[in-house]
Amino acid sequence: MREKLASAAAVLMLLLVSLCGQTLSCDPNAYLANGVCCLKCPPGHRVLSDCDLVTRRRCVPCLNGAFMDQLNGFSRCNLCKSCDPASGLRVKSFCTRVSNTFCEPLKTFVCTKAVGDDCVTAERRGPCRPGQYIKQKATGFDCSPCPAGTFSDGSFSACRLHTRCIRLNLPLLRRGTNSSDAFCGDPPQKRRDWTHALIWGVVSIVVALISAVSGYLIYRNRGFGSYGESAAGNTLELQRQN
Repeated sequence: MREKLASAAAVLMLLLVSLCGQTLSCDPNAYLANGVCCLKCPPGHRVLSDCDLVTRRRCVPCLNGAFMDQLNGFSRCNLCKSCDPASGLRVKSFCTRVSNTFCEPLKTFVCTKAVGDDCVTAERRGPCRPGQYIKQKATGFDCSPCPAGTFSDGSFSACRLHTRCIRLNLPLLRRGTNSSDAFCGDPPQKRRDWTHALIWGVVSIVVALISAVSGYLIYRNRGFGSYGESAAGNTLELQRQN
């Protein structure tokens, strides 16, 4: 009899533990507080006060210099990291409320460890000549030439493709080399606008000059005509008097 009671008690305990476990598990978009599942705060925010059976949880935005990049039930935001120039790093993109600072190597450094788009550590590179890129090796770095269609100024960790002016609908003014990018001109429409403006400017100047010369000639002819008519009248008057 006692064994049956003990077995029943054990089964009951297991059921209670199982029920408690189910009660205490929350949805992935919620967190447990005060025995209640509270909705997590959105990215860029933190928990100001937890929920209970009566009130909802309250969230506040992260302050400047802090961020939160996920749904969360945390009371504090993460501090933004800095890019230390002494370690060969500079800011690639500044910290926001929803993302941390991203770093990149200084011009004379090369990234030796990266997490996604963020450079974590950098080392001073060996001097490579224009047309070469910095190639990582197990024992350090080496300078390797850029393949055709790419370029490097000597500080790149990978050669970059030349700009394809034709794909941008731009005229090619200077072909790219292994040490410099291609140089594209202004859009055709912009160049046509300049051409039209120049033509109209020249036409306007020519018309103005023609108008000025024509006006002068007309004025001059009118002046001589008046003088001739006056002289003829005076001659006739003198003949009558004589």
